[in-house]
Amino acid sequence: MKKKIALLLTCIMALCLFAACGNKGDALPKEITTTAQMFVDNWAKGDLTKARQHFSDDMNKALSEDGLKEAWTSLTGTMGDFVKRIGERQETEGDYEVVYVTNEFKNGQADIRVVFDKDGKISGMQFVPTSQAPEMELPETLMEQELSIKNGDYELPAVLTLPKDGFTSGLPIVVLVHGSGPNDRNETIGANAPFRDLAWGLAEKGIAVLRYDKRTKVYGEKSFADINHFTADDETVDDAVAAVSMLRDLDDMTFGDIYVLGHSLGAMLMPRIAEKTPDAMGYIMLGTPARPLEDIMLEQYEYLYSLDKNTSDAEKQKNLDAIKASVEKIKNLKEGDTGMADELLGYPASFWLDLQDYHVPSAAAQIGRPLLILQGERDYQVRMADFTLLQDNLGGEENVTMKSYPDLNHLFIRGDGDELSTPQDYYTAGHVDQQVIDDIVEFIELIHGNDDADDNQNSAAGNTIR
Repeated sequence: MKKKIALLLTCIMALCLFAACGNKGDALPKEITTTAQMFVDNWAKGDLTKARQHFSDDMNKALSEDGLKEAWTSLTGTMGDFVKRIGERQETEGDYEVVYVTNEFKNGQADIRVVFDKDGKISGMQFVPTSQAPEMELPETLMEQELSIKNGDYELPAVLTLPKDGFTSGLPIVVLVHGSGPNDRNETIGANAPFRDLAWGLAEKGIAVLRYDKRTKVYGEKSFADINHFTADDETVDDAVAAVSMLRDLDDMTFGDIYVLGHSLGAMLMPRIAEKTPDAMGYIMLGTPARPLEDIMLEQYEYLYSLDKNTSDAEKQKNLDAIKASVEKIKNLKEGDTGMADELLGYPASFWLDLQDYHVPSAAAQIGRPLLILQGERDYQVRMADFTLLQDNLGGEENVTMKSYPDLNHLFIRGDGDELSTPQDYYTAGHVDQQVIDDIVEFIELIHGNDDADDNQNSAAGNTIR
């Protein structure tokens, strides 16, 4: 499955997560580190035949040379040109032997995680950005408590953020739901941690926040044992629902109204989450993909190629033609089709079939409870076209509040200029804009009948539609 960072990397992520990984037998020799080094070197210089020579049979079937090339284009489109390989480490992770190859790119460092089967063949890989949001001390006005969310065989580490005075009965709480990809609780992307910003910002206004490490972050390949039945519910919906349910089952805390906030894919799937969380009071959707996901991914590729000054126009067109062919295959999938992740933008057929009849604006119109939809106008990943589509379908509903922000990107971080943001923006440290936090607080306070919100909340900082 192709995993994106909040829809950022539309190609590289999946190549690891849906590659077949064999069970580990005896400990593999240290020579696999050399194999991983050669794989990355050959991949970087475009010698794709040599790069694939140590693939397992299943990996070769899952990832063609064109798919491998496409993945590298996506990676360098975000990280910038490859500079050099700077280090390696070998680890045993559960049933797998893994080599992390650390690389320097123009925009920062990134690990390529190479997974080996019991025969020493490469059976999976994953791009893992090593750029991290700067560490920050918890504000003195806040406190945090570690929890865990249990959902069947999965247990996800979580953290509850509260005002310094601690828990008080009836405190409203917001559950944060990530975008796509193996996100941590902070939804760390490059040098930014938007979920940490939201959690701390809301808690400072007297609203508790629950955030958690995503299933694909904690369990990796074990998150989807059956590729032919993997859906968006497995990636996002089920664990979000489990998080809401967990809050109701806490023995020592009784929260008041529960709100669910989704970003990117988490926002897109909010109607499904809402259907399964009837006890939640309201929902918040940030950067919501409202058009077919495959069309948005194609749009992202086209934009990334427009920024690429190192690839010839002929090569760009060839790659875009291949992506368009994949989009066409997705649109023509029929019930019963399986596999084909490499031909379907990295997701298996089951994922696309599950979303085939899912129309986000129509589904959102069925929520019926208070709904806040926010959009950054500089967002290149989810465009204003998506926001406009939601506006056309929901703008007149009394339960819906919509607002866009001219200067904010997909992470709701402020930037300069009238043009769309670029992937490089994510590697400059910033913070979720305070106006966004204030607007979420106002939304929650209004539901509670609290009229004490600042009069200037709907200022010229954004465009509001009720």
